[in-house]
Amino acid sequence: LTKMAQSNYSQRSLSDVTQEQIKQIAAYLDQMPLCELVDQDGSDSMSDEYWRKLIKRLGKIDRKYINLLDKSYIRSLEKEAWELKSPSLKLLATLQSRGLQLEVFRSCLEHKEVNCVSALDVLTNDMQSPIIVTQPEDCDLDVGSVLKLHCKVQSTQCTSSLQYQWFKGQEPLAKSKDSTYSVQQVELSHAGQYTCRVRNPCIIDPKRAFVFSRTVQVTVRPPPRAPIQETIHPSEASEPPVVEVVITTQPKSVNTQYGSGAIFTCRAEGLPGQAITYEWYKDAKKIPSDTIGDLSLPEVTCDNEGQYHCVVSYGSRNIESDRVKLCVELDETDCIEITAHPKDVQVKVNETITLRCVAHNKYNKELVYQWFKDKCKGQVAGSSEFTLLALHFKRDTPCKYYCRVSLKGCNGKFVKSEHAKVTVKVLWFTVEPQDVDGCVGKPAILYCRASGLPAGKEITYLWLKSSTLGGAPTPLPYSSSDTLIIQNLKDSDCGYYICQASDESQFISSRSVHVTAKIQYDSDEEKKIPVIRFIKQPYSLAVEEGKHFSLVCKAVASSDDVCYQWYKEGAMLPGENKEHLHTVGFGPYYCVVKTKNAYGCALSYIARVSECIGKPIQNSTEGVHVLEAERSFMLKEGVPFAQEKVALLIGNGHYMCKDIETLKAVESDIRNLHTTLTALEFKVISLVNLKYDEMIKALDQFCMHLQSGVYALFYYSGHGFSCNNATYLIPIDAKNNPLKCCDCISSHTIENHIKGTGAIGIALLDCCKVSDKSTLPPSSSDAGSSTVNSSTYIEISACNDGFRAFADENGSMFNKALVQCLKNKVKVHDLDHMIAKEMRLQCSQRPHRTGTIHGDMTLHDPIMRLLDSDTEKIDLLLQQYSKANSVPDPVSLNIEGEPYLQLVLSFSAEFCNVLKVKAKILPLAGKNISVVVDKEFMKSQGVDVSSDQVSDGTFSFKIQSIPVSILRVIMCLLNVVICFCGH
Repeated sequence: LTKMAQSNYSQRSLSDVTQEQIKQIAAYLDQMPLCELVDQDGSDSMSDEYWRKLIKRLGKIDRKYINLLDKSYIRSLEKEAWELKSPSLKLLATLQSRGLQLEVFRSCLEHKEVNCVSALDVLTNDMQSPIIVTQPEDCDLDVGSVLKLHCKVQSTQCTSSLQYQWFKGQEPLAKSKDSTYSVQQVELSHAGQYTCRVRNPCIIDPKRAFVFSRTVQVTVRPPPRAPIQETIHPSEASEPPVVEVVITTQPKSVNTQYGSGAIFTCRAEGLPGQAITYEWYKDAKKIPSDTIGDLSLPEVTCDNEGQYHCVVSYGSRNIESDRVKLCVELDETDCIEITAHPKDVQVKVNETITLRCVAHNKYNKELVYQWFKDKCKGQVAGSSEFTLLALHFKRDTPCKYYCRVSLKGCNGKFVKSEHAKVTVKVLWFTVEPQDVDGCVGKPAILYCRASGLPAGKEITYLWLKSSTLGGAPTPLPYSSSDTLIIQNLKDSDCGYYICQASDESQFISSRSVHVTAKIQYDSDEEKKIPVIRFIKQPYSLAVEEGKHFSLVCKAVASSDDVCYQWYKEGAMLPGENKEHLHTVGFGPYYCVVKTKNAYGCALSYIARVSECIGKPIQNSTEGVHVLEAERSFMLKEGVPFAQEKVALLIGNGHYMCKDIETLKAVESDIRNLHTTLTALEFKVISLVNLKYDEMIKALDQFCMHLQSGVYALFYYSGHGFSCNNATYLIPIDAKNNPLKCCDCISSHTIENHIKGTGAIGIALLDCCKVSDKSTLPPSSSDAGSSTVNSSTYIEISACNDGFRAFADENGSMFNKALVQCLKNKVKVHDLDHMIAKEMRLQCSQRPHRTGTIHGDMTLHDPIMRLLDSDTEKIDLLLQQYSKANSVPDPVSLNIEGEPYLQLVLSFSAEFCNVLKVKAKILPLAGKNISVVVDKEFMKSQGVDVSSDQVSDGTFSFKIQSIPVSILRVIMCLLNVVICFCGH
């Protein structure tokens, strides 16, 4: 045994243990209910529950043992126990056949739920508890017989020093220090229950030093007595004779199984010819019975348990029998079933919650519920429902509660419920906003920060404003950040502000802060505020803990030099007054830029620095895109992030071919999605009515500066069709009858363009996918196919192949559902299901998805950069989108030959390739004029005039630029202005 204890358990199995050791271990396991196996709460554990704990513990270590909990197998163990054999020996034989490792078996025996140290000692050669190999037997004796009870014990240590003590009930018997207890002449007083306790004095641990035999019943029968007739003396002849009745058969206590029968028998004798009657009582209450002395109970239930006796009536005399008990033995292995376990809850501080446990038993017996809290002694409640106040819990540790259910009045066997975790959800402000005393035209900043439990829970913010203190606050648009920035403070911005922080279940409000604005004067003359323009803005970063990083802010002023001051979490950083900030530490940073005369002031973007997970993989000469796609773009809190978010929206509605229907809802779809994506911090390029070459050029420029970690979204709204497992997008210069695939853009072309950059691509195709038989299929060179295999691209079509996409005057059904889903925080891989759910309320159209993007990515993810990312490439990407969305400054032109008239032009971009021009003719000398626009001439010049009759000398028109470049738009505009002036 010592050699085995010193060997490597991880390389040995239970099959290597000798058969003698297996028998010893089985004997210890069989005795666990009788060896004072005590649970943590102090209650005895029974054998069937012990087998379940042992098997459940093995199942947690290795799932192949969990099927031993099958009811039929447990029943077979119970049958072994009922036949006085070794059920644990059968269990060990099964574990041997399955090759149970000794290391697994040892760790299982050591676990607090099993805790069989004696069986563990067999493997580790510690002191062994004595083992009873021969149990005493029940005895049924007559008065005067000899009583002998024998208990044979086997022990591997201190065999000669074993100490015996016999008990009758709970009382120790004198002169009973041997393995055999004997009484030469038995009397009625010797009847009762006997148990033998064996102690090995060599073992110090009392739990292993003592072992108890089974409890046996000794029954002593009284001797039969003849009826006695009283002698009548002559002097008493005038009195009636008194006759004594004798009970010859006393009832005996009965132990029976639930549902079985039980019979109590009582017999009495008297003089011949005299009637004897019997009446039975249970707990001093009369019960129906026959009159011949037998009480028969055909099907015993728990209600039949109690104390019984019989009253024998003979003439005018009544004699009571012995009082006996009926004990109903219950099969408690599977009798209790918990139908409703207590559930995990998350509560607020000072909130009252109720934990509930519901169980039933097949005996319809009253159940006892006891609630316990982990790592605490004693029960905390005693009913099926437990109500507590979430007040004194630790913020960082959930409390665990469980319920024990047992049959009332039984042997203490119980069933444990599952543990319920009670977690207190706490939300509090770590930084409160402060009052702001600002100046008109200068920026104002309000900042607050909240934290909560459980840690890592997402917290959202909302800023509200009221004009008076205590007034009803109104939510501010686009104020979902912890920082509220007012770029140019005005009188209308003054008031009282409140920040609300919320998670999924609760919200808290900050204190109300007051924002005021004053006008600065210099020598009683108002100063003109210089215009500050940012050349380079700081951007958010994802860095590893302890890494140093740099933030850059560059700006110029129109009429003065500028100075810088950096801030972190609303607090000024002393000495950080240069363009570059070199520091370490997580949090929000921003820079305040002022002119040296202190009249001009501007605020940079807020750069949030957070901790990222894992180190990025370095580029290599081969397989750059694969390596880039494997980089880690995840914050420590488990939130994914994007290095940048860009979108290309194309809508084709006005086709040059008259056979192709005009789509009126396209421009509305592009506007709605542009607004939604801009609110999600996407850099959006919106183009309408593109020809084939223009669509290809726009796609090339869109993908030119993409890289890994960039969210690239492509959206198309217009006509389309399906052919050869691909969706084809129809440009406005496509010719019908027949429609050629080579004149259209394939979805495979879009996929290959985006996938080749390593970016994460989302393609949304809002078009029909009806297969037109007149369509010419693509040639082998034009067909296109997906050539890159990755999980970074997903394509969602508005409908399945062979179906049409529906729309009304307000937009397409797919676009409406898409915009609604994007407003909510929907995971990208669930986007098609959520769109289908929204569309189900409007029409029968269903979207179709190909490809997948794993993880928790959403289009709401924050924008951050890695320290080693290609910053120049991302800057070029941002410049591209800045140019595409810029418009010319307003211009004022004198009309040649008309000294009293002046033409004023102002510009706005309806789309990136559609410039909206507002023209106004001003009379310089108070002349009254009227303007009539030659609409046909303007249209011939490519200009769409909104009206041909304009009042107040003002009219507007649109110019659609074929190139994406804004410079070409301005050139086109100048040509139109010259024509207009000439007219």
